[in-house]
Amino acid sequence: MNKIREIWNIRLPLPVVVLMLVVIGGGALWLIWNLNPVLEYQLYLPAGGGTAKLEFGSWPALQSPEFFDQVKKKLVDEESDFVEANLAEMKLTIYEKGSAVN
Repeated sequence: MNKIREIWNIRLPLPVVVLMLVVIGGGALWLIWNLNPVLEYQLYLPAGGGTAKLEFGSWPALQSPEFFDQVKKKLVDEESDFVEANLAEMKLTIYEKGSAVN
């Protein structure tokens, strides 16, 4: 004997109500599973053909006062294209092939 449930003044058999709850619950679980952020990224570099892995969290090298100058010198020596952002002066410097462009 099928029991009848009434939802918004619509009479539905119990198996239909259960099926609706399973579908809605499954859809909600699928959304939660697929909307989680990706925590690992890989960048594909066109010139080198290699990959670089992004790192999250604190980076001990950033505590060194010379770190910024070392990285900038390395980028200039490698003739890289990059943007230097001086947040204190609100100034951007664009480097193309290791040289500043005005």
